[in-house]
Amino acid sequence: MSPQETRQWRPLLHYAPARNWMNDPNGPILIDGVYHLFYQHNPVEPVMGYISWGYATSRDLLHWEEQPIALPSTPQEQIYSGTVIYDRDNRSGLGTPERPPLLALYTSVFRDMPGVQEDGTQAVSVAFSLDGGANWARYGHNPVLTLDPASQNFRDPALCWYEEGGYWVLTTVEAEQQVVKLFRSTDFLNWEFLSDFRPPGYHTPDMLWEVPVLVRLPIEGEGGRTGWVMIVSVNPGGLTGGSGTFYYVGDFDGTVFTPAHQPSATDDPWQYRWMDYGPDNYAIVCFAGTPQPLSIGWMGNWNYANHVPTSPWRGQMALPAHLSLARQSDGTLVVRQQPISLGTPEEVFAAGEIRPEEGKPWVLPDGVMDCTDFANAVLDLQLVIEPGTDAAVLTVAASADGRFGTEILYDPGRQELVVDRSRSGVPVPDETFTTRHVAPLSMVEGRVRLRVIVDRSSVEVFASDGLVRMTEVIFPPSHATTVTLGCYAGSACFKGVKAQWFR
Repeated sequence: MSPQETRQWRPLLHYAPARNWMNDPNGPILIDGVYHLFYQHNPVEPVMGYISWGYATSRDLLHWEEQPIALPSTPQEQIYSGTVIYDRDNRSGLGTPERPPLLALYTSVFRDMPGVQEDGTQAVSVAFSLDGGANWARYGHNPVLTLDPASQNFRDPALCWYEEGGYWVLTTVEAEQQVVKLFRSTDFLNWEFLSDFRPPGYHTPDMLWEVPVLVRLPIEGEGGRTGWVMIVSVNPGGLTGGSGTFYYVGDFDGTVFTPAHQPSATDDPWQYRWMDYGPDNYAIVCFAGTPQPLSIGWMGNWNYANHVPTSPWRGQMALPAHLSLARQSDGTLVVRQQPISLGTPEEVFAAGEIRPEEGKPWVLPDGVMDCTDFANAVLDLQLVIEPGTDAAVLTVAASADGRFGTEILYDPGRQELVVDRSRSGVPVPDETFTTRHVAPLSMVEGRVRLRVIVDRSSVEVFASDGLVRMTEVIFPPSHATTVTLGCYAGSACFKGVKAQWFR
């Protein structure tokens, strides 16, 4: 291993390309038991640029096989974000009834095409595959959708099916104008404008809206009822600085998406609902073809993504999560994200109750998985916190001497969940790399339920069975393999502690 390589941080159960740059997921889709993942990729170097569509496949969403580049950039066209759909009925006419095509609707960024396209113009184009994604051809009449006048910020198409109307709805953005634009089609090639979505509220002059996703989610326990959700990624403007992803729950009538309610303090980002309260889960999109709604996002933040200290790759995906809507006591609906199954654990530690002494953290026994050897296994830790009157603290990827560790803290007085990575290991060499992140989290009957998944270079926290999510990249030293439970003062009780390891 050369001094520049950082295999100790290469994720075990999160997708990352073998080399070079990766950001947004594009067009994830399930076909015949195989998950296909496309993504923004620079095949030349580990920084943003020369953007093409990378490609990987998996049967379990955990172990991935990298495939040849699906849509390479050219001197005239970079391939920005988009979506993939299986045109099963050959509505586009780009395949045959016997060989229906896979369609990729992607963002073209044109350059060096005098007299044809102005440099920097962004538009929606189509590519198709007749062999399940192995080979792609660009449609001969691209682009299929552009703005008039042409825009340099029109991008990120995503698809959803509107059953009542029998047509496909395309969501796109005019990023600088911070508006989602909706279109409809029955053949994927000809598009009719429906409406704009730009509610009043949280907008800043330099904010870009990106990767809009309109999705219909089941409402838990309500007999098959569903609700519509509009997911919008913003950069800058995230709660932690840089990029972030929030959502609206509302109604879609086939033309217009209407939020169910607007926060009273419309310009306050804390009044909005966020898909992730950590800094590192952006451009969240949904899989096509799955029996239940399933999402995946890029584990990164545009503030410092180009400076993450991994090599020879840079960028990874967050864990996919199942999506649903949960009805709250006040009648509102919120998105629940439940991580996918990690499979069969290799080893399990369980304890019914742990009560650490004040100022003396309880340490996970050394004999369990060689003191949680994060170099070779992913930790899935589930527990219930009864915090008492003071903050309860869970520390993962910690060193025995206490110098290193990522703290996950619950403060019952403030009703807040905090992740502190100020001592997590090697910092990202960028002043925008924030270290302390907060999520509002109320107790239920004096308790908080947490699930924490730790891979080699990430911590993902799911609280209250996925009603709150926090995603963080970390770069711990190799000897930081300890897990502790404790409290700063008073007493705290940890119940139903279950630690599992997966490869």
